[in-house]
Amino acid sequence: MGLADLIAHFLQFFVDLIPVPAARPWSNIHCVVDAYFFGVHKVSRPFIYLPILDEVCYIPKHEQTLATEVQTITTADELTISVESEFTYKISDPILLREMAGEEDYLSRLTMMVRGEVEALYREHNFSHVLAMGNESLVESLSW
Repeated sequence: MGLADLIAHFLQFFVDLIPVPAARPWSNIHCVVDAYFFGVHKVSRPFIYLPILDEVCYIPKHEQTLATEVQTITTADELTISVESEFTYKISDPILLREMAGEEDYLSRLTMMVRGEVEALYREHNFSHVLAMGNESLVESLSW
């Protein structure tokens, strides 16, 4: 860490004390504010916040598709397979999402949840049974 980095970290505290305007969220975006004094709440209008006390997060309302990385799974009949999953999600309650994800990025949290469900599904069934189920049955199995 150089001298410039030390100075930047020191000055960041003072920059965070300056009030910052938050943009009004579009109709297809949730604006969630984690305020120090007022807690977590949704906002639909422009406002001013202090970065040192409040955190603003914009979360899309519409459906989005996300793909997981390739994972190697051993099925119930001891066959090792590589699986890559793709899923569609829509966030209806951003405050609940914020509570579930905590400090972690919600996209990585969703990805890890889907990877765990896919792994559990393949570990419980034989590979031939999973192939016979088809895509529709898999989607129904993973819906929360």
